[in-house]
Amino acid sequence: MGQGEGHRPPVIDQDGVMYWCLSSQLYAIAPDGEVKWIYQPEESYVDTSPSLGADGNLYVNLTGGEFIC
Repeated sequence: MGQGEGHRPPVIDQDGVMYWCLSSQLYAIAPDGEVKWIYQPEESYVDTSPSLGADGNLYVNLTGGEFIC
């Protein structure tokens, strides 16, 4: 497995979409199991589990201290 591996628990939003990190990528999985999208950073990898803010936005840290939402 690639960088960014390890146990990273998923989060589920109010619509039932699950956000999960695997193999340095961030996945959005619909309630029916369909992959909605996959995010692969160009020069870094996902460093933390995703989290949902009170505003409903998805937040995740990347290596190198980058932060995306």
